[in-house]
Amino acid sequence: MSCLADVNIHNAMKAVSQALSLDDGSRRHDAYVHYLQCVQYIVQMLLKDAQIPGTKVLYEIICNIFYSNICMRNSKHSMKKKLLVQQ
Repeated sequence: MSCLADVNIHNAMKAVSQALSLDDGSRRHDAYVHYLQCVQYIVQMLLKDAQIPGTKVLYEIICNIFYSNICMRNSKHSMKKKLLVQQ
């Protein structure tokens, strides 16, 4: 595990935590935007790793996929809540 991988996974965890805090605070739109930013950040990291020949599946990659799934699921729920409030 490289130092860069440590920093990236730490940043992803921190960003997801911030999005969850926004969602808990009923700031649904802000949470939605933050979830999508998290997904974008994580996907960029995964793409960068995938473009390196011989990249092995590491624990950090699995964790990043897990975090991006959390963000996608929660962004969907945030938008559903927002739609219900608008109706």
